[in-house]
Amino acid sequence: MRDVIGGSLISLVVIGVLALLAGLVLPFLLKRKGQSLSGRDIGLGFGGALAVLALGGVGLAVRPASPANAGDNAATLSSVTSTVPAAPYDVESYVYTDSFVGGIKVAQIRAIVTGDDRNRWAATIIAISQAAHDAGAESVKVTLLRNISRDVPDVLRELAHAYYNPVPNRSVWNDKTLWAIFVAQPGHIADDRTIAINQAYHEEYRKLIRTRPAADPKKPDPQKAAPKREEWAADQARRTIAARFRLPADWKLWGGNVNDSRDRFNPDSISIDRKPVADRLKELKECMSNVLSDEVKHCP
Repeated sequence: MRDVIGGSLISLVVIGVLALLAGLVLPFLLKRKGQSLSGRDIGLGFGGALAVLALGGVGLAVRPASPANAGDNAATLSSVTSTVPAAPYDVESYVYTDSFVGGIKVAQIRAIVTGDDRNRWAATIIAISQAAHDAGAESVKVTLLRNISRDVPDVLRELAHAYYNPVPNRSVWNDKTLWAIFVAQPGHIADDRTIAINQAYHEEYRKLIRTRPAADPKKPDPQKAAPKREEWAADQARRTIAARFRLPADWKLWGGNVNDSRDRFNPDSISIDRKPVADRLKELKECMSNVLSDEVKHCP
């Protein structure tokens, strides 16, 4: 916008200079040979200058949007909140308890979804969090997981997690803001090969932990200290899996789909259509129905 205003002022200055020159030169062009300037000539000259100035102003007023204007308009449009439908989900498990200090009612919910995109994952996790609060929870955590085998670790299944603190000063989470939502980027979700590699590593690691390595008189027995045994097993498992899957030497285990330092989501950027999951939200509230327990429970 500043560039647009600056351009307009420069244009007006140029038009004003042209108008002034026109007012000074035009009378001389209009005067009759051998005669001095008349009032008529001077009037026509400055009248023409005013006409140039007026036409220039009209031109600036009606000119089409420049690229800078278009950019401003695009920025304004992009800030408009969009309506996003929540994705169908199932509650894998939940805990609803008041065992925390101060008797704070805390709900921790694990839900699974299939497919969809980042905005819909965010819409879904927000809708579930608010339904838990409607059921009585004062502090809520929701984890959204891919609908794949439960034997797969959460770091490979997770799509999003959210901390919701709707009741002031009744939060058990470190982040005391109303919302702390983190949603995975579509291009940073473990694929089938990544899952297979990580699963193979953990299987190899568990096998090695249970196996006593061959004695080496030059090295301490890794079985004598658990930390050393675990370090040995981790290193051996990494080498074995790297060779099996032809991985680079600097290969590392998958760190997780969701990165809290990168994937924070602003809940004010969307409005939520809850109609696709209205029945599920109702079921969740009925499941919780203020029945507090430290046990993990399941919705039917």
